[in-house]
Amino acid sequence: MKQFVVNRFGLIALTIIFLLLYGYFSMSDTLLAPSQQTNQFLPTETPTTIGSLGGFHILEDITNSDERTYYRVAIQTRLNRSTVIDNSIITPKTDVELVPADEEILIEGRLTDTTDLGPYRIQATLSDTQVVNTPGATLEGMQQAKINQGPLTEVWLIQSPEDSNPQILIGLTEIVRFRVSANSAGTIFIDILK
Repeated sequence: MKQFVVNRFGLIALTIIFLLLYGYFSMSDTLLAPSQQTNQFLPTETPTTIGSLGGFHILEDITNSDERTYYRVAIQTRLNRSTVIDNSIITPKTDVELVPADEEILIEGRLTDTTDLGPYRIQATLSDTQVVNTPGATLEGMQQAKINQGPLTEVWLIQSPEDSNPQILIGLTEIVRFRVSANSAGTIFIDILK
């Protein structure tokens, strides 16, 4: 009878340990807030999504830098209100995908390919976002900046006057691996791995 009690205690202890570990590993994906998730993938047909819908955002700046192990394109946004009730809406919903440059997109009212960027492009589409329109500057339409760092060629900003979904196109000379993340201030980072 004593051996049965010891075995039953061991069985209960193992069951509790299993349930605790199972709960921990099943919850580990949800421990990161959506605006701080890091997604890393090879080119696929499904976009990586970061951020969430809600609120209205302003696109303030796009910068690039050459880090030690990756090239970074930072898309700086901010929520267009002074108080934030829900932290999950600080980063606008952004779909990022790697597509061939000959896949046509709508630029200034007509379907156009982006082969001028190179054979591939990373395409980031921001939802519920408008470009900052500073006095004396027209930010509607298409803007571009040459980069020429590693596989990156240019960055294009495409914004139609009536649309609140600007697109950022990053030209590439080859297929790359990249990851998408955001910080708590609403800046979206696209890191092209070296």
